[in-house]
Amino acid sequence: MPEMSSPYNTLHDSDVPNVRGSKRLVIAVAVGCLTAFGALLSFSMYEKSTEEHFQNKIFQETNTDQNNISEEQSRIILVESIPLYMKYDDNATFGTPVDKAWRDLLSMATYQVDVASFYWTLTGDDININSSTDLPGKNILEQFGALPSRNVSVRVVTSIPSVLTNSTDLHFLRQKGVQVRKVPFGRLTGGVLHSKFWIVDRKHIFLGSANMDFRSLTQVKELGVVIYNCSSLAEDLHKIFESYWVMGHRNSSIPNPWPSKYDTAINKEHPMLLKTDNVSSEIYITASPPTFCPTTRTQDLDSILSVISGAQHYIDVAVMEYFPTTRFIHPQRYWPAIDDALKRAAFERNVKVRLLVSCGRDSDPAMLPFLQSLASLNYPAQRISIQVGHLTGQLTTSTPQLEWGWWFPSTHHTGPGGPRLCRGSSGQYLTGTGSLSLLYVSLTWVITLTVPSQKDRRSTYHPYTQL
Repeated sequence: MPEMSSPYNTLHDSDVPNVRGSKRLVIAVAVGCLTAFGALLSFSMYEKSTEEHFQNKIFQETNTDQNNISEEQSRIILVESIPLYMKYDDNATFGTPVDKAWRDLLSMATYQVDVASFYWTLTGDDININSSTDLPGKNILEQFGALPSRNVSVRVVTSIPSVLTNSTDLHFLRQKGVQVRKVPFGRLTGGVLHSKFWIVDRKHIFLGSANMDFRSLTQVKELGVVIYNCSSLAEDLHKIFESYWVMGHRNSSIPNPWPSKYDTAINKEHPMLLKTDNVSSEIYITASPPTFCPTTRTQDLDSILSVISGAQHYIDVAVMEYFPTTRFIHPQRYWPAIDDALKRAAFERNVKVRLLVSCGRDSDPAMLPFLQSLASLNYPAQRISIQVGHLTGQLTTSTPQLEWGWWFPSTHHTGPGGPRLCRGSSGQYLTGTGSLSLLYVSLTWVITLTVPSQKDRRSTYHPYTQL
């Protein structure tokens, strides 16, 4: 199987100073604001009585099964990676660094860690680079290697095809007692395993955009979430991991239908109520491709379209690239599901749409006509607002990528819509690629963190250009 190209293949350390000081993540309570998790959040302030009103309505008007109410006191944090050489305003606020969140999770592990990732390159050895920026990755790899000696079971699933066919990381882990399986997504679906998540002790989870790649910790913009002490959601995510694990057997084939043990009671119709700081919020996990989803699992595309259709005021989207096509299938086909939904929201409901994409040295210029098509509909006189912009990094070997994706619609109701952390906008991400997303609707707290697109617009490193 030939190796796949990587968007990171030109990223390495030439002389990268650490110009980003540590910033403290500030969490505030905004009463009565329906927010969602997808990147960072905005505010709507109400009186305390409104908070109580919404808190009661969430139980009365949603279809939440009583069995989907978590009694655990959970904690959720936003995590992100900011390239070491990117400069922001002194008052810019950041999420918990991904590498710190990973180190903390590994330190907490007592009996089991399961990890799904596209590939592993936590050291520069795999790509023949002697880079000082791989130190955080090396430390993570060493922590993983030490887990079996602490009687912690570690299982890893990766993809076939993948960026690297002979990962020295995986060889090291096998030597330390880690179980590794490669899932032949190319044979099974024509795609890849693109999910990135961890499950620790069946109660803590990480889900985000970061690959097990040192560049995801030091050179690439990434976004994710860690949820602590939520065994119900961790068990639900574990069902997805198990589906990957069993498909990693030789001569595996996708069952139709999936056995009932892979069914979920947590989905768009029946979200789980998650308690954080004694406040209940709605949450559920979606997945792709459809062939890997039992009938009870909400599919990624359905969730995205539901989020867009539920927006009443604005939708913010940030992705590495934007293609309303089946990007990785030849011949390519037009795939306008998401593109049409965004245009419809702006045209029919006057929802303000903002799209931010990355424009680096490896970006495909073929996406420009699609971006221009969206931008051309911007018509303020008719209350049609679609703003499309891109970030252009300096053309050096250390140019960072905007690798995370999020969809954040502004809504003011307790319906099923909400923001979601996701990956990719082209058809193949949702029809043939193994991936998953998190949709989180919180009524009572917001992270007082500048929306990433706004923060990046003000970065002195990245020139921001609006089409």
